[in-house]
Amino acid sequence: MLETRLQQAQAEPMVPIDFLSCLVSDELTRRGDRRLERRRTQAQFRDPQVTLDNFVFDFNKKMNRSLVFDLATATFVARHDDALFLGPPGTGKSHLAQATGKAVIEQGYRVVYREAHILLEEIAAKVSARAISRLLLPGVCVTTVSSFPLTV
Repeated sequence: MLETRLQQAQAEPMVPIDFLSCLVSDELTRRGDRRLERRRTQAQFRDPQVTLDNFVFDFNKKMNRSLVFDLATATFVARHDDALFLGPPGTGKSHLAQATGKAVIEQGYRVVYREAHILLEEIAAKVSARAISRLLLPGVCVTTVSSFPLTV
């Protein structure tokens, strides 16, 4: 990136403060991109290609599209509210949980994604090791749990 900016400064008349401004802007962009990628990796999403853009809302007519996109703004996190996707298998709950989690990361929050059986295994391991406080990541605002079997 520095080489590109140096070539730009040589090719175009650029005052030093503008050159420095470009370098600082580039660095801030690079750091922001790395932070987002690190948070996506830490979230441990099962399906990296899942987004709200590739969710087929027509598949499930009962899905409230505006509510889902409202969740993606992360205002529920700022209000300390909960969100819960309920429904039978194959209705898109995991897809929406991951896609919403990714959108929340874009809003600056940290997210953890776990399938229910993995979360329960992690809890059991921490309880048996008396390390339950280390199960939760400091600063994580959203935890998504997928495929939690419920019997009524």
